[in-house]
Amino acid sequence: MEGDAGGGSCRSRCAERSDRLFSASAREAADAFPQNANVAVITALAGIGLDRTRISLVADPDAMLNRHEIRAEGDFGKMDLTFENRPLATNPKSSEMTALNLARLIESRVNPLVL
Repeated sequence: MEGDAGGGSCRSRCAERSDRLFSASAREAADAFPQNANVAVITALAGIGLDRTRISLVADPDAMLNRHEIRAEGDFGKMDLTFENRPLATNPKSSEMTALNLARLIESRVNPLVL
């Protein structure tokens, strides 16, 4: 995670090891980290909601990729998903995946069926 709730850079203050900086609901994450919580909010809206979805933000000085871990548990069993994305070369606060998803969204609006 590059930014913080105050808008500064984490790199100047982060520990030399992986450190959990924040743990709360997706709604609280969106309020505290509006530039960093897009995956949390989308996941929450697709699932059990902003208030019941729990989020942890971790700073890892050794991480070379943005990492998102999603865990769902219920009567169906358990599901774990992990995504690791490269930062976008022209905007390191975003990722290649975000840019590709936006392009796909636009394609879908123009061409509803894309194979």
